Amino acid sequence: MNRLQAFVRHLRARYGDRRVKWLGVLLLIGFGSVTVHLLIRHDLDSSALLYVGLPYLGALAIVVMRPAKSDERWWRIYLDRSLTALIVLLASSIVLFEGFVCVLFILPIYVLIVSVAFGSGWIARRRDGKSGKALGVVLALIVLGSSFEGTTEALTAGRTAHAQASRVADLPPEEVMRNLVRPMKEEVLIRQSEAHDDAF
Repeated sequence: MNRLQAFVRHLRARYGDRRVKWLGVLLLIGFGSVTVHLLIRHDLDSSALLYVGLPYLGALAIVVMRPAKSDERWWRIYLDRSLTALIVLLASSIVLFEGFVCVLFILPIYVLIVSVAFGSGWIARRRDGKSGKALGVVLALIVLGSSFEGTTEALTAGRTAHAQASRVADLPPEEVMRNLVRPMKEEVLIRQSEAHDDAF
């Protein structure tokens, strides 16, 4: 990670902050679009890789691409990185021809995962020494490990529920068949009539 950040600093010093930033955004859009297409093609679009792993990796790339300055306030860093992540999401959805409703559905969990990535980077930067780096690695392993949910049958949580009910009717088969084929409207009228008779 340190070598990658040093390489990004070298690029920023040589080509300027804005050029490096937008180059990184374009690379993230391309990488995200291709990865989402591959996940859909391999029937992994309902797994956590799409909703957790990919946003987390993209947010970590933004952290490397947009390092925080020592005198910069945390909320400015968060807003700038969040805006970059939102641009990547919207541009990738346009490339993939995703609908506006789909983007709205994924936006809450996308913001949550991106915030976790930014928060872990901020904690690792604020804590000096090995403890900060260790905490950042632990958080990354937890998030990336959880992103494999849904990739295999053994790692898939139960998402559907089944219920069964049975009833025994003490009626001859002919009457049961007549009740099954009776129109619903007639059944409702009979029940309303019975309820009216019971009231009087």
